[in-house]
Amino acid sequence: MGNMTLGELQQYGLPLAFDEDAQAFIDELDTLTLAEQTAIDDLVRGLKYYGLWDKMIAIYPMIGGAYLTHRYNLKDPRLLDAAFRISFTGGWTHSSTGATPNGTTSYGNTHIIPNDDLTDNSASLGYYSRTNSAFTDEYVMGVSDQGGISTLSLIARRDTDLGGFWAEGSSVAYRNAKNLSITNGQGFFQGSQSGSVAGFRRNTLITFNTDVGLNQGANTHDLFIGCWNNYTAGTDLAESFTDKECAFAYVGNTLSTEESRDYYDIVQRYQIALNRDV
Repeated sequence: MGNMTLGELQQYGLPLAFDEDAQAFIDELDTLTLAEQTAIDDLVRGLKYYGLWDKMIAIYPMIGGAYLTHRYNLKDPRLLDAAFRISFTGGWTHSSTGATPNGTTSYGNTHIIPNDDLTDNSASLGYYSRTNSAFTDEYVMGVSDQGGISTLSLIARRDTDLGGFWAEGSSVAYRNAKNLSITNGQGFFQGSQSGSVAGFRRNTLITFNTDVGLNQGANTHDLFIGCWNNYTAGTDLAESFTDKECAFAYVGNTLSTEESRDYYDIVQRYQIALNRDV
């Protein structure tokens, strides 16, 4: 019964107790409603039940309706850069449905450095977008080194209907998986790399590719959300902004196709519980 939700515990007359990691997050924020607390507990239990929790470096539930709550990492809810809390910059709008960047200056620094914090040749990114927009050049999250030579990044949708995931590793050339028929910028977009194979997914659609770029090793700079960090000339550079509202995001190690599907089901259930699913 370790994966039962609070509602199911109530149904079976069992003691009302949250998962310990969910409780740590709830205690740190200290402002969530009972419905929000229950949604977090269900989310954590689902991720653990399907073996996804331990593969995650950072999980951003975007809950509580404010900058003060959206910045927290569910995996490590300390208000520290070392805990990968988001440092928001620019004109974000924070509400009960998520965090919305303005598309021109808004970004968040996750303080995650792929080379230091992810396993070699193993990476995954996810972004739940509630906005069907399409800019000419945008990333919902990512980091690149010197104009995209070494990159870990995710695109939900551009005006060319392009969505995709670009990945790299320390001993292989970077790979990308892309889809040229993404006509809806809403949904749960995920990318995952395992060695030389990269996969990209929007809800139930998944594509694989092994396009080879230059081998420059894993990125050694901070990964941004709301744009990408196009690190240039020794300086972080926020570039290619999006205006897609973020209702959930994650950074982790490799996920299989089945795990990506399970992740969608868990996150969609979480969004439904908060009445903000798309």
